[in-house]
Parts: sequence; structure tokens; C-alpha cells
Amino acid sequence: MTAALLKAYAADSLTKQIDRVAIGVAPGTGEKTAFAVYSPHGDRGPHFDVRVNVEQASKEPAEQNLAKTEQLQQQQALAQQESLQRGQDEPGRGGPRMG
Repeated sequence: MTAALLKAYAADSLTKQIDRVAIGVAPGTGEKTAFAVYSPHGDRGPHFDVRVNVEQASKEPAEQNLAKTEQLQQQQALAQQESLQRGQDEPGRGGPRMG
């Protein structure tokens, strides 16, 4: 289940880090959901979370989820590197403009 939550975290561009993890149970169905929460400003919010169904996640092979997590991290690093490169290739674009 932890590997599935880590994969969901890696796939979400809004969660920059994991500040806490919790498991919730739906009152009507009893379905368990694991949450990884990112709270950049503490308790004040906003809060960003990713969630996985615990039962479904426990059936997924951890190795598969960890491999997908690594793949996602590599893609994000490449995209960030390309973005930085574009910024160096086009100086002034997106910077302040004089009118």
C-alpha cells in the first residue's frame, strides 16, 4: 500500500512533499483510503492530498509501483531540466518588460 501511495504522490504535480499520512474509513461502505497530505502553510491550508484505496493498493505488487514511481520521477526531472534549458536559451522571455 505504501508503494501505491508513493506512486500517486509522484504523479501529482501539486504535492511537493508529504507532511502527513492518514487512513480514513468511509462511514457508509467501510472502504479504507490512505491519504498523503501536503500542507505548505501548516494547519491554515491549503492542503493538497493524494489518495489510494487501501484494499486495491494492497493487491498491487510493490515492485511495480516503485518502478512506476521511479519512471515518473525521471520524467519530472527531465521536464524540469528541459524547462531550465529553455529559459537559458531564451533570456528575457517571461521576465519584466520595459514599455
